[in-house]
Amino acid sequence: MPELAVIETGHFDCVIWSKDIRSSQRRLERTLTERGNAVPTSEVRFSPPLLLKHTTEPVFELCLGEAVFFENKYYEIEFLFHQPPEEGDPLPSVQHKLKVIEESFHFSRRSCSLRGSINAGNHVGTFQFKLAYSYQGRLIEQSIAFDILPVKMDMQSDFRAMNEAVDAVFPLWRFSLAESTRHSLSAVKKPHSQFLLLWFARFESLHKELLAGLKHVVNAPHSRLMEHKHTVPMSRLRGRLSRQQEERLALEKANKNYEKSFTLSKKQLNVDTPENRFIKAVIGHGITRLTRVQQLACLAESGKVRFSASFMKELESWQKALRHFQKQPFFRDVGEYRGLKRESLVLQQKPGYAKVYKIWQQLKWYLELLDGADQLSLRNVAEMYEVWCFLEIRRIIVDLGFEEVPCGRIPLLGTGIRVSLKDGMAGAFHFRRSDGVKIRLAHEPIFRKKDDQIRTWLVTQKPDILLEATFPDGAGIIWLFDAKYQIETPADDQGTRSGPDRVPDDAINQM
Repeated sequence: MPELAVIETGHFDCVIWSKDIRSSQRRLERTLTERGNAVPTSEVRFSPPLLLKHTTEPVFELCLGEAVFFENKYYEIEFLFHQPPEEGDPLPSVQHKLKVIEESFHFSRRSCSLRGSINAGNHVGTFQFKLAYSYQGRLIEQSIAFDILPVKMDMQSDFRAMNEAVDAVFPLWRFSLAESTRHSLSAVKKPHSQFLLLWFARFESLHKELLAGLKHVVNAPHSRLMEHKHTVPMSRLRGRLSRQQEERLALEKANKNYEKSFTLSKKQLNVDTPENRFIKAVIGHGITRLTRVQQLACLAESGKVRFSASFMKELESWQKALRHFQKQPFFRDVGEYRGLKRESLVLQQKPGYAKVYKIWQQLKWYLELLDGADQLSLRNVAEMYEVWCFLEIRRIIVDLGFEEVPCGRIPLLGTGIRVSLKDGMAGAFHFRRSDGVKIRLAHEPIFRKKDDQIRTWLVTQKPDILLEATFPDGAGIIWLFDAKYQIETPADDQGTRSGPDRVPDDAINQM
């Protein structure tokens, strides 16, 4: 395997290699050349910036000079540490949201190396992981990222166009809680304004600022002078009285009303302010939503552990941090938040309060603010291509003069962190034409052995796309379409792959 990247630092050396990638490079070059675009170069990005052996200042990225990271390719990654971990220190590890990626890396004490293999499959975008290791008694977390490129499409035009087409009909369907790669794409600003997954993506990027603001609030809580009234018997009056109270006291004594009680008022600092009630509500809101994300993540696995232990631990650490602030003593005297009657200068200007208020506004309007600043996981390209093909057939039907019959609500099923299509005939699109021809277009309808009209002989069948046409005389025709993201380029006698791309023979046989 040729070495694709060598990263040398004062703590470790990192080597990335793979089998021959020339075929992927040629295919990508041909794809982009046909579109008049240049082939991008791969870069390894670091956060925080990393001091390399050949640099005098820490760098944010290392350019590799050519495109080397592609979909459906295995890559071996090895970290060679210069010093073995000390006794009692945690072993070096790779942290990622997916368990399968974390467990693919293994640390060897014999060679003092951390080694693993990755294959993003049909997931394209930014592949990012965190390298955690100890050095001289302190824990270091270094983020490393690089882009996985598709070879059959242009990320800047084709992939974006496919995303926009899917978003226009099935808003938020493409988003996922955790996949191999992530993207910096703007979110759709249509229905599902309370989609929990997008709130969580915004929270991930803002949680450090939120915790810093809450810490400032707890250390210097806002308070104001508030008047407290209490009733005191005449015999227990102490201290200085107002002129009106002294006159009334003299009058009651003259009338010998010694059992008379007096109402006294005193101003004291009180933390039960609208601003503190707002801060308390923000903390409770964050805890509730993070707990919901964790619950849905566990339910989504359906008995199979998909998310990594480090990801679940991170979720718990965020909840624990918010609960720590929620249990602060002064919040016991703070009541329930019932809104603000007017603008508060404390929330807009006071340190800590202003930061929390700004973050709350961003979390509240997260759909309008997801403009590429946040990293979001998407479904793999093969899934998106299948739905895009489904929508392309729908567009072709309309271009042929058919009128779509309104079906009411969009056929989507949402859990809060994942949106699914309502598969089968229940989520089908219906069309009609002036000559009486009717069409039904369905995504993954299910046919079983015991169905009435159409049944299968052996096993349940679920074709990708079904197109059914019914004519005025009652006759009907059904077409089945199978969306194949996989392609094959034929090779000549010398083994050189040339000519037009085609569907692999195996894919046709499977269909």
